Amino acid sequence: KAIMGPGHLVIEDVHIPFLGLPEAFFPISSGPKSGILMPTYGEEARRGFFIRGLGYYFKFNDYMDLTLTGGYYTLGSWEAQAVARYMKRYKYTGNLNFNYASVKSGDKGDADFVKANTFQLQWTHSQDPKANPGSTFSASVNLSSSGYNRYSATTLNDMLSTQTNSSIAYSKNWAGTPFSFSMNMAVSQNSQTQAISATLPNISFNVAKFFPLKRRLKQGADRWYEKISMSYAAKMSNSVSASESDIFTKETFQNMRNGIQHNIPVQASFNVLNYINVTPSVNYAERWYFKKTEREWNPQTNKMEELDPEYGFYRLYNYNAALSFSTTLYGTWQVRDKYKNMKLQALRHTITPSISVNYAPDFSKQKYGYYKTVQSDSTGRYTVYSPFEGNIYGLPPASRNGSLNFSLSQSLEAKIRSNQDSTGIRKIKIIDDLTLSGSYNFLADSMKLSTISIGLRSTFSSKFGINLRATLDPYEVTPEGRRIDRLTWRRGNLGRITNTGWSFGYTFKSRESSTPAINDINSIPPEYMNPFYDPYGTMDPVLRRQYMAQSYYDFSLPWNLGFNYNVNYNVQYVNNGTTGVKRNITQTIGFNGSITFSQKMSATISGGYDISNNKLTTSSINITRDLHCWQMSFSW
Repeated sequence: KAIMGPGHLVIEDVHIPFLGLPEAFFPISSGPKSGILMPTYGEEARRGFFIRGLGYYFKFNDYMDLTLTGGYYTLGSWEAQAVARYMKRYKYTGNLNFNYASVKSGDKGDADFVKANTFQLQWTHSQDPKANPGSTFSASVNLSSSGYNRYSATTLNDMLSTQTNSSIAYSKNWAGTPFSFSMNMAVSQNSQTQAISATLPNISFNVAKFFPLKRRLKQGADRWYEKISMSYAAKMSNSVSASESDIFTKETFQNMRNGIQHNIPVQASFNVLNYINVTPSVNYAERWYFKKTEREWNPQTNKMEELDPEYGFYRLYNYNAALSFSTTLYGTWQVRDKYKNMKLQALRHTITPSISVNYAPDFSKQKYGYYKTVQSDSTGRYTVYSPFEGNIYGLPPASRNGSLNFSLSQSLEAKIRSNQDSTGIRKIKIIDDLTLSGSYNFLADSMKLSTISIGLRSTFSSKFGINLRATLDPYEVTPEGRRIDRLTWRRGNLGRITNTGWSFGYTFKSRESSTPAINDINSIPPEYMNPFYDPYGTMDPVLRRQYMAQSYYDFSLPWNLGFNYNVNYNVQYVNNGTTGVKRNITQTIGFNGSITFSQKMSATISGGYDISNNKLTTSSINITRDLHCWQMSFSW
């Protein structure tokens, strides 16, 4: 233990004699100990002044601890929290977090008066890979009442969040075999609409790709049939969507969507003329459903009505075939010897074209029984429907498909002279990827050409990058907003841009920093790593300090600034009597950065501006003060 004599508090060289002790002793021991947790205080506009985080920390043993805290607000709200953590080295680790809050805001009788009890339950569990090789179990549960994030959250991210997701997963693979199995349960909850979507459970069994005709004792080159491979995938799922109040009702269970799906892809890969890769493939899919709903015309009500569901075993299958061709072309350009002193030394252009021919039959024919016709109105018109609509794995295609898919991908690289590289030459990417793709359906009745997708991605340096995407519609549109089977190419137009977006960003820094810090916008964000989770003091102290550095402010970094600009453009087909289209444009600017005012005070800021709506997006300002062994922060 350490023993001291009389002492008093000193802050920034200011002596405070009345805050002191005549003498004290401090026990010196390693690892955490049970004890009182000091609170934080502040003010909220909704709940008033507060003191929260006051509680007690219990350390039960080397494998488990518990934290109990609470808080009180001057306008009548209070909260309590329990956090339990457990860990067994080389086995598993996890934590359980339960929050309960009684919220009271506003004056009784006012429109904004709120009085509600909210809760949040979080559980995370992860298994060490060495604990049971080939088998893993994990959990990430986040359940809350619909008003928790709105009334009881204490962080900006929680306040803005409207969606919570939970999952529990188990997986197993058998070493030395192609077999694997996985099972998971997932729940998604929307606090605004009070809607819940659950998948209970989702099971899959897979057989990895294998070559059934390959010889066990190979002699010479592979024969063509030995290159045939196949795999198998089975999925079983049961899902439902309902509101919080209806989740356990009879109607919810009747509306469950479930089924089993099987997929068996068979393919082979051959090289033709040393440069062309040819890949034929066949895929067989089968769906097993347990419910169907027929429709019929009711002459008494003059309406088409759905009958009661029929439960049983129903088998739906479909298949398709494809043949694809692809290759890669390279082109290089070198600077001549007399121009060796130029900055640019060489260019390399890579082109990857690919085409594929696909065929799928029409499974809407009467012999399959997947689709039926029923009278839809009193004029005698009929409509096509499927008794299996709404099932979880969809339906076999209702039309023939004989399409030609095409894509063209390109990249461009350069070699430039550089004094920063030991070789004197540095490679840079001018175009990371420039892609164009589409398809043409020979068997379609009309509008056989699909929309054309274009994408461009380029990273000129670690500080600047640009991303562009666009979709072209090659068909004309009537003033009523209806697409017709006439190409825009006939009037010299490549197509109508129906959707496009591009963005670019840049980072300015006063100097490069080798130490990660919270004000370095290029360092690892602190939320990606929890440097304080070391409940049993087993982490190496040097490594721990390195991790903790990115949660503290680097006052030696004068300033840095980053921004990004995003533009999105899309077209809606509407009946406006003229062009038939409505154009929408959105533009946003995002920024973040930091500045150091003095050796001991700095500020960080992040936010954005919505140009289209002429308003600021969610922004935050953080001011940090260095108190020698401490750091004080103010966030707004």
